Amino acid sequence: MKINKVVPFIFFILFCQNVFAWQHGISLGYGFAPANVQGYGNNGFFFNAKLHKFKPLDRTLFLTLDGSWGHWQATTAQHKNLDTLALAAAFRAYFTSPKKQRFKPYLLLSVGPAYLSSKQFGLVKQGSHCVCQITFGAGSEVVINQREFEINLRFVHYCNGGLAKPNESINILYVVSVGYLFG
Repeated sequence: MKINKVVPFIFFILFCQNVFAWQHGISLGYGFAPANVQGYGNNGFFFNAKLHKFKPLDRTLFLTLDGSWGHWQATTAQHKNLDTLALAAAFRAYFTSPKKQRFKPYLLLSVGPAYLSSKQFGLVKQGSHCVCQITFGAGSEVVINQREFEINLRFVHYCNGGLAKPNESINILYVVSVGYLFG
């Protein structure tokens, strides 16, 4: 088994242990970007976990520490696969107080360090394996039979912020995720 296949597996196992210890939530998503955006298409899977939920900032603004693993594929002849690992501060801004609501729409923004398994993905290059992952999007939590689920649409962006050359960003435009919240 190659090292780039072992690292995500170990990360996934660590995620599961932390998620169940804090009991906050996990989600799985599928994302893609059409070929006209960066000169090539990409798609892949995005696993996200809420590792720690902090005390609410106010009645509609929440902060969590999230971890994610992405496995992306490009439609190019070379540099087709990329695995990403990230740890991020995630902010959720609800439109109304989510307490005792069945439908809880929100806006999402997360920022944090990430590791790329390769410095090149498709036609773009990064100057280092260590970059920043930025996501933003919108979604909603839904209560069904006293269980909480979520669905969201987000944009995922990887760049090194100009700290290394080159700094050609990697963008996954449409990531649709479905999750389960507990605890």
